[in-house]
Amino acid sequence: MLHNDVVIVGGGPIGLSMAILLAKQDKRVVVLNRSNTYSGDGRILAMSYASYLFLDSIDSWDMEVVTSIKQVHMSHSGFGISTIRATDLNLPQLGFTVKYTDLCDRLYKSATSNPNIRLIEANVLDVKSLSEYTYIEYESDGVLTGITCDLAIIAEGGKLKISNVQYTTYDYNKYAIIAKLNMHDKCQHDIAYERFDDEGSMVFLPYGNDYVLVWAVLNKNIHDYTTKDYIDMKLRDLSFINRFAGFELDNQIHSFPLKLQVAQKRTFNRVVLIGNSSQIIHPISAQGLNLGFRDCMDLDAVIKRFNNYHDVVGQYDSYRLNDAKRVVNFTHFLARFIDNPKIRHVRGLGIIGLSNCQKLQNYVAKSLIFGA
Repeated sequence: MLHNDVVIVGGGPIGLSMAILLAKQDKRVVVLNRSNTYSGDGRILAMSYASYLFLDSIDSWDMEVVTSIKQVHMSHSGFGISTIRATDLNLPQLGFTVKYTDLCDRLYKSATSNPNIRLIEANVLDVKSLSEYTYIEYESDGVLTGITCDLAIIAEGGKLKISNVQYTTYDYNKYAIIAKLNMHDKCQHDIAYERFDDEGSMVFLPYGNDYVLVWAVLNKNIHDYTTKDYIDMKLRDLSFINRFAGFELDNQIHSFPLKLQVAQKRTFNRVVLIGNSSQIIHPISAQGLNLGFRDCMDLDAVIKRFNNYHDVVGQYDSYRLNDAKRVVNFTHFLARFIDNPKIRHVRGLGIIGLSNCQKLQNYVAKSLIFGA
């Protein structure tokens, strides 16, 4: 049984980023991940300009396809339009979109080139926090193995059941539909669109020459929205869609249930939860990944400041509480109330009000980009 400084459970963007940060502190880090092959995941991720700066600082940004977002155009069926521009915030971009596989492959390349990081393909079965160390039991290549560490960081997405961890949950009774719009003609591809409609909120993210649609629909309608023909028909019924000047809906349609899941406590003994293991939020404002990267930065700062891992665990929660709580509450408010057709006129007035108050709009935008 090997003892290490830190073991990270989960080798997605958050887990790998955390490993690279700690390796720069000369910590010996083991990353346990179910699979180090990411090619089967077709998700497109939206990340803020601050997340770009973070990835660039750990030499993990140079990916093959990256699409910038310089404007976010928000609108409401009937009335209410607001536009957030990077130039209004004195930024070159508001953010970017990247493919999940490209991001993971780039971070994996950075991690494997660092001698302080060891990556193991493993199925983690249990995490036990003891007085002197944390014990992690996992299965790799059919062999049951145990490993100990001074600190365990859980970044596997909130699926691992740990006895000490309790979650506050909320079911939005909706699914997110993910579909790609293959554009017939090139259009201005540095604009993201957020549309509030009685059918459900829609986000259109630019990626390359195309757009990726994220559409929140009610559970009772999910069977209809998993078919290409139905989604295509619903989209073409919207006058809003005319701004895209012709498209072909891709054959692959993905969906997943929407829920809120927040750990009641991010730390206990020698264990810290980050990323989706700490909080799963509604994608309405595309904040999940960005919040996870800020988890990494704050945990890295706390570990630099405190050599004793008991102090790290004791202080990390207070470091993250303000930012995480604000983002969780903001997205939960948008998902529950703004995305409610019963208050459509209030929603429209709110968007108009935001567009007429530049200082408030800029404050909200900067808080979402850089955190609270």
